[in-house]
Amino acid sequence: TPLFLAVALATAPAPAAEETVVPEFLHANVEVSFSHEVRQGDFLRNDERVGAVEEEQQGIDLGVHFAPYHSVELYAGGNFFTWNQVRWQDINFTGETPPCPDDTTLGCDDQSERRTGVQALTLGARWALLNAAHNPGDITTWLIGVGVSVPLGDYVPYPDTSAGATPTGAGSGGTDVLLSTSFSKRLSLFDPYLRAEYLMTGDRNIDATGEDG
Repeated sequence: TPLFLAVALATAPAPAAEETVVPEFLHANVEVSFSHEVRQGDFLRNDERVGAVEEEQQGIDLGVHFAPYHSVELYAGGNFFTWNQVRWQDINFTGETPPCPDDTTLGCDDQSERRTGVQALTLGARWALLNAAHNPGDITTWLIGVGVSVPLGDYVPYPDTSAGATPTGAGSGGTDVLLSTSFSKRLSLFDPYLRAEYLMTGDRNIDATGEDG
């Protein structure tokens, strides 16, 4: 009956916010996803367009989550870019006089940076100081976490933009550390959550020539 359905819906446990989910003890989750992103932007000077950039990325993300103990999660993940292209339009980096050469070599107004391969390996851990899903006495779920992203692929800040050039590696170029904390509170049908994080980006050590030193 409609009344029964309404009561069942109201009393059903709200699903925990994904941000604060920890696998059950000795359980593991494996995630595989494919992504394709396109971002575009314009460069303006005195309200006049002086250039544009378009970035296209597609790749595969892999993640593994494992709980060796109650309310503790270890995870590892990585991504592989099957295609990563940054196209700079109407930007003359070298100051050469247009028109651009037919082979679209470095110095053209239109240039494309192409990368492919593994970007980084991420290792991390999360600990639920409070876990309402596991401990009935906890009125909320509170997690703290730390993750380290270590570059695996080659890092080339300024790849060859010549037509037909072999794509360079897609490595991130530096070791990054992510600190995070998140809260979740069940409220009947709702499960609002709050997440805060702090990212410490490793030095890329790029000199004026673009060499990784």
